[in-house]
Amino acid sequence: MTIINLYYIRHGHACNNVVSFFDEEYKIVNRDINGLNSLLTNHGTEQAKHVNKLINIKPDLILTSDLVRTIETGLLVFQNIIDKIYVSPFIAETNKIKINSKRNIDIDKVKQYVENNYPNSIYPLVNFEILEYFKKIGDISPNENKLFSELIPYLIKKFNLSNNSNVVVISHGGFIHKHFLKRHGDNIPKPQNLEIRKEIISYEEDKTVKFIKYKLYKPKYKNKHIRDLDEKDVTRCYLTLNGPKFKNEFKICKIDGSRNFI
Repeated sequence: MTIINLYYIRHGHACNNVVSFFDEEYKIVNRDINGLNSLLTNHGTEQAKHVNKLINIKPDLILTSDLVRTIETGLLVFQNIIDKIYVSPFIAETNKIKINSKRNIDIDKVKQYVENNYPNSIYPLVNFEILEYFKKIGDISPNENKLFSELIPYLIKKFNLSNNSNVVVISHGGFIHKHFLKRHGDNIPKPQNLEIRKEIISYEEDKTVKFIKYKLYKPKYKNKHIRDLDEKDVTRCYLTLNGPKFKNEFKICKIDGSRNFI
């Protein structure tokens, strides 16, 4: 039996959250930036940097989804804390869009973006070998069951995880929320950006996973109300590998077109 401390962190405020919170009053044109599927906003990067100063988790392993907003969150939150983070399958966002190899995610562009903007001399190295291994052997779509039936045992063996190892999973609100509702009860709220949750699991030799206990807590960062966001908070939403080339393709404006932030 192996006891593992699992920490779930929802990514920082991202361009897709601008869509979510403004869709009643505003309209968005193209939140996927040059195939990168939603960067953190300026506000989100500041959240992550602030959490970096407060967090006291000493991770043995950090996993992110293949979406840029979780990778950026891992790089910023764990800068100077760990030297490598791993992009992994099964933990990406869960929604009505089928998320697999057919979705609009270009891993080569993700790699190039990370290399260009997060040099290893300053930030942790982003390693894609786990994602690539599972992609070769099957479907890597979001799958809470496979997280525990396939990914966790693979990680225990690959990294020789011992009792009380700390594994951080940087994922998405929908994935984390559905997992905690399924495993821990129906009265748990959806996590906010950069909210952290902990659960302790035991992995038995017969591959049975038991969920022992959990804890929810929020980092003490100053959170700007979403309606107070302005242009400087979202300018990264139209950054690309070649600079703000697609600025006019990402606009936030009222439905009647009377206000244009960008």
